[in-house]
This record gives sequence, C-alpha cells and structure tokens, in this order.
Amino acid sequence: MSFKIQNFPILFGQIFGFLIVILILILKGINGSGGDSSTIYTSLFWIAQDMVIFAKFIRGGMYQLMIIFTILFSIILFYYSRKINDSIIKNYIIFLGSILSNIFLCFSIIFLLLNEWFFFGALVTVPFFIGCGLVISSLMQNIFNERKNILLKFSNCIYFLIILVLILPNFSSVAGFLPEPPETKNNVFGNGGDYAVQKMKLKINPSDFIFENMTDWSKEYDWNVHIYVPDPVPQNMPLAIYIHGYEGEEEWVYTDSLATIASRGVAVIFPQYTSNYDVSKYDPEMLIYSEGGSNHPQHEWRYSMAWDGVQLGIDYLENNFESFNPSNLWVGGHSMGAGVSMYVITESISKGWGNDSFIINLEAPWVYSSYEPFRGNMSLLPEHTIVNVVEYEDDNVVERCIGVWEFNRIKTRDGFGDLNESRVKYLKIYSDRVGFPKLIASHYIQATTIRDVLADFSYYKRIDAQASYLFGIANNNLELVNVSGKYFFQDGEELTSMGFWSNGVPVNEIEIYNDPFNVDLYQCKSDV
Repeated sequence: MSFKIQNFPILFGQIFGFLIVILILILKGINGSGGDSSTIYTSLFWIAQDMVIFAKFIRGGMYQLMIIFTILFSIILFYYSRKINDSIIKNYIIFLGSILSNIFLCFSIIFLLLNEWFFFGALVTVPFFIGCGLVISSLMQNIFNERKNILLKFSNCIYFLIILVLILPNFSSVAGFLPEPPETKNNVFGNGGDYAVQKMKLKINPSDFIFENMTDWSKEYDWNVHIYVPDPVPQNMPLAIYIHGYEGEEEWVYTDSLATIASRGVAVIFPQYTSNYDVSKYDPEMLIYSEGGSNHPQHEWRYSMAWDGVQLGIDYLENNFESFNPSNLWVGGHSMGAGVSMYVITESISKGWGNDSFIINLEAPWVYSSYEPFRGNMSLLPEHTIVNVVEYEDDNVVERCIGVWEFNRIKTRDGFGDLNESRVKYLKIYSDRVGFPKLIASHYIQATTIRDVLADFSYYKRIDAQASYLFGIANNNLELVNVSGKYFFQDGEELTSMGFWSNGVPVNEIEIYNDPFNVDLYQCKSDV
C-alpha cells in the first residue's frame, strides 16, 4: 500500500477522503434514526444541526482566528516545501492534503445544498471555515508536488473557484466589518424569571391501538412526559402545555422554551408523542388537505398519545402540589404541535382549565386533523382567550395558509362569534441580513440548539411575557399583567420592536395582522 500511495498520492487521498465523508453520512443517518434505518434526509438534518452548533461556537470571537491561522499555516507550508527534500515525506503530505481537500470539497457541496434548503444565508463562518480548510489542504497537495499534470491543474481551478464562492461573500462578516445584532441581556422579557426550575419525567405507556401502528424504532423508544416546575413552588401555580413539532420528541429540542416559562412561576407539561407511524396500508391518494386541515390517519394516534401524556402530567401535579391551579392556562405548539394544540385546547377547556385566563401560542403552524373527533371545537373558547399565531418569513416547511386558517378558526370560534380583536394577533416575523450574524426567520428558531438574537426578540420575549402575564393574573399582580401584556397582544413597540443593529439601524420589525383571512393575506380564501 505504501508503494501505491507513493505513486498515486492524490488519487488515493481523494478516495480515502470520499469514503470518510460517506462513513460520516451513514453514521449520522443511523444515529439520527435511533439505529433503525439510515436515510440521506436524516443524515443531512443532523449535519445541518452540527453546522449550526459549530457556527455558534466559533462566533464567539474565534472566527477571526481562522484568518490568522490560515495565513500563518500557509506561510509554514511554503517554508517547509523548500526545506523538505525527501520524496516519501512529500508524498505523504500530498496524500494527507488530498484526503482533507476531498473532505472539505464534499462538505462544501453539502453546505451549499443545506444553505439552499435550510440555512438561507444565515451561516457565514461555516463556509468560511471550509474555504480556509480548502486553502490549506490544496496547498499541501500542490506545493510539495513535483509532478504537475493537466488533471492537477484542472482540479486546482475547481478548488480555486469553490474557495472564492465560500470565502469572498463572507469575508466582510468574518473580518468584523458588519454591524452587530442587538443586545438582549437588558430586555425586560426574554431572559426568564427569578424562579429556579426542577425537572421530572414520567414514563408513558402508549395504548395498544397507538403502539401497534408505530414504526419499529418508535416501539423501542423510551416515551415520557417531561414536567418543569418552578422552585420554590409559588401560590396559584398556573399551567402551560407545550406540544412539540414533527420529530421534535426529544426534550432538549425545546428545553430553553420550557425553562423560560417555568422560571416565571408556571408549571410546564411537555408530553412526548410519536411523530412517525406505519401507514403503508393506507392509500396516499386518500389524503385530503382542506382549509388548513388534513385527514392523515396519523393524527388520531398522535393526538391521543399527546393528550394521554398531558393527563399523566396533570395527575402528577395535582397529587404533588397543592398550589397548582390550571384555571390559568397556556397552550402552545410548534409546527405539527400547533395542529395537535387545536385538539388539546378543546380537551383542556372541557376539563374546566383556563377559566380565569387562557393564552394560545401557535408557532409556524402545520395542519390540524379534519377528522371530527380530533378536529377541535373552537366554539368553546372563553371570551378572555388571548391568541398569538406566528409565521416566519423564511419558513420553507409549512404553507402560509395553514396558519391563517387556524387563526381564523380560533378568532371566529369556528363561526360561533368572534373573539375580541384586540386580544388575537397574527404575527409575521421577518429576516434581517444587514449585519453579522445574519438574523434568519426560519421554521426552526424555537429549537434550543439554534437560538439566536432573532429568536430572543421574536419568540422568547413573547413566551416569557405570556408566562408572566399568566402568573400575574393567577396572583392578582396587576402591575405585572399590564407590563407583560404589552409584549404579546398590544400593538405597541414592545411587541413589534426587534431592537437595533450596532450602527443604529432598526432590525426589521414584526408585522401584526388582526384578520389575515379576510384581508386575504395569501389568497387563502381560494382554498374554500
């Protein structure tokens, strides 16, 4: 093998590099799917998450070190290319450089694909890092190479073009020339309250009719309901029910949201429910989407399991905390969880919860069940209900009209009389790419791992204020009620403002709509 590498160091390096990338994709697919199967979608999803985590890590001042390191390491390579005369050592350096070049080349392609589907230009340090890696690795396989040929020259042109694409558009950001985003640490809301948070979990045993329809991986998963409780436990402790999105079963996906709400004196129930079921026996042609709803067979199983988890959590809270008071209620859902929330809302009201105060918060909503037992009944909503339905400009996952239809159902109480217009808001969150890091209003900003300044201002600030309002109502704290209400259902700058870039330019503000359906915001009436 040593002889072959000596004769073909670039070829073997490229093969090794490619195989390493393939192995990473396979491992990511297996780990992401619980060991049950591996798909390219699952692999790319987890690689995207890793890139986000890496980008946030190197944003903390390390990104400028990349420029210095690349320059210094390139100088060192040029120096030793003159000093090393042993051809064997040179060929091993070329071999290593070729491995790294192909790894960085493959990940540059992966990044460009993910940027088109998922990042929308939000990440600039990751492509810059990949570009710097290509600079160093391509130098390793070139300046030590004494056998130049047309194939090597052609590949160098490809590397050079890719390096330009990765580095040049992002240089001004990484070099610190662009304005910085707003500070959030001094905000009234968005950083949580004064309560410490204690966590517990209870095992969920899905009923037979749910279990038998699960995928094999889902049957092996450890399903729980997670409960967050403020510490010390306050008087008249309200209730929040948080419903996760598709494949967002893991508690850590939403841990910042759950902790933020609980830190304001509110008990939080986070029921895990299965996203995926075996629907192979159902004809795909039977699926009907209409007026923001669908007849997916999975809805019944998802909704039933979620509600079972809620009831399990309620039983625990009632048996362990005398001050627990669900008459002050918050129900929130993200993506698929918004659709599930329509059912949870109905069941909660039927139990008498939310009689004193009731807040509904639906983020980037996906469809609800059009099957009547699980469709939900918005006519039951009390007059004091407060509503936020929120869409995000660069959300490429859900159709806009789904949220508009769900908002309209809630606002009109399914045609049985409108809620007070001043208490129901449809919010549109915009991206802003003026500075660094860029602020992208995507489908996933509720996930803890990609929390950024835009998420703090547009999402965490609101749910923090909502929890404070709920606690204020429960404990007759009128000052807290008046202050917190400004941040999620009154039309002032407290709700709409997203702060200012460091150069004084305001970040794109939140737009408020009181009736997006009848103003035909997205021509949703044509769905009727």
